[in-house]
Amino acid sequence: MLSKKILKTLTMIGAGIGGGLIGYGTYLYFKQDSMIFDVQKLSKQKLAEIEIRYPDSNFFFESPTGITLQGFELHKDKDLPMVIFFGGNCDEASFYLDLFDQMEDYHIVLPNYPGYGLSGGVPSESSFYIEALSIYDHFAQKYNKEPKDIFIIGRSIGTCVVTYLASQRETNSICLITPFHSLEELAQRMYPFLPVSWLIKHRFNAIEFAPKVTAPCLFILAEYDKSVPKQSSEKLAKAWGGEVKLITLPDTTHENIMEYPVLLDEITEFFESYLKK
Repeated sequence: MLSKKILKTLTMIGAGIGGGLIGYGTYLYFKQDSMIFDVQKLSKQKLAEIEIRYPDSNFFFESPTGITLQGFELHKDKDLPMVIFFGGNCDEASFYLDLFDQMEDYHIVLPNYPGYGLSGGVPSESSFYIEALSIYDHFAQKYNKEPKDIFIIGRSIGTCVVTYLASQRETNSICLITPFHSLEELAQRMYPFLPVSWLIKHRFNAIEFAPKVTAPCLFILAEYDKSVPKQSSEKLAKAWGGEVKLITLPDTTHENIMEYPVLLDEITEFFESYLKK
């Protein structure tokens, strides 16, 4: 039988560990917004430089929620199919102007999330979802695009946004780059000693929406992705409601996959196979 002294010591240690976990959990709860949303702003000087390189590319419009959304358009032509791109949590839309300028056969829309770039509002899971619908509706109506003429690409956290959007709106086909099935589960893997489901405010559980999506999807994984386990991407792919093609790009990471030389070739080949149908 344990002595009273040992029991007292164990109780004190347990209380200390418990208090430490509560303190750390509280810290993460209040810090999670800045940890999840690495907000990137756009300076007026940078915008002026962009407008010289890409004249008439900048857009602003007021969403039904009352906030002003900002971003960029390339190859504006009512007769071209449209591609809408939703980036990662540390992306600003102008980062991808040079890349998507190469997709000359598509009208490109690069929106900034609420709070990012020059968009108003506050970043959150719900605001990302709501404004994704606003962006889709605004540009579909403005250019009189039918779902068969609209393609959507998402990267990292943008894959969750796209999955939600595609569960609510029809689209021709989709590309998800380094997708994950649930930010909540990824966070639980990272902090196995904490009750993440109680603490997390922005779950980004794309797998909840995936079965409702009927549009075909290209899943693009990075070979050496240390942020998203391959199993997470595959879990989302298995839950997808439409046709799925899954590829892994060699010698790529979560951070550099957008620089892969034939990334756009893979995407456009997939899109064009459905554009013809």
